[in-house]
Amino acid sequence: ASSDRACEFQVDKVVEALLKHLTSHEYERMMSLWLFLTDNFVSKLGHASSGAVEHIEVSLERFYLINAIQNGRRDKVLEFFEMHTNKVRGSRE
Repeated sequence: ASSDRACEFQVDKVVEALLKHLTSHEYERMMSLWLFLTDNFVSKLGHASSGAVEHIEVSLERFYLINAIQNGRRDKVLEFFEMHTNKVRGSRE
């Protein structure tokens, strides 16, 4: 579970897993791994790095979306925007 998710803490395997989820259009798995990493490792870097971490997260999401568009995965593009619309609506209430 946790050791699988962090790919035994080998950076190359973690990056490989993130990219695999991204190119396989597995948004929830990609973000689940990213959140695991931020909760367990990146959060310990302190507040000064939070801007960089947020930038990486947004970049991952953009890369996912661009990849889905380029591969003609309209279903995944719609799913992405539906998910984010629900997040925005939920944060306003």
